[in-house]
Amino acid sequence: HSWVSSGNAAAWNGFNGDPMNNFVFEMHQYLDSDSSGTHPTCRTNCSTSLQAATAWLATNGFKGFLGEFAWSNDSSCTNEGPAFLDYLSNYSSVWMGWTWWCGGPWYPSTYMFMLDPVSFTAAIINRPQMALLLQHL
Repeated sequence: HSWVSSGNAAAWNGFNGDPMNNFVFEMHQYLDSDSSGTHPTCRTNCSTSLQAATAWLATNGFKGFLGEFAWSNDSSCTNEGPAFLDYLSNYSSVWMGWTWWCGGPWYPSTYMFMLDPVSFTAAIINRPQMALLLQHL
């Protein structure tokens, strides 16, 4: 949301990239009201938050990698999360991949962005976000 407006894009103007074409800009984007990843609710039209960065990457012939993103299981995210993933898929010529934040034993199972299965028993129960992520792999 702030790649262009914060001056990051301008700082990289004139960069010629890697002659081997192995250079990627890594960015973070959360779907809450201030893009901080600290609120459980999603703002509307979250996918638009990547438009300026996507346009800048495409115009300058660069690729992006979304190194951190997440949304909670709040009802306000029911449509926003899938739309965000669709946006990344639709612009896969610019966005070469993404990683979800977060999972692992360092976070409580109640953490709003936890992606670990709810249950590790014989019948593994995934969190709702996992089903959506799997559709976009």
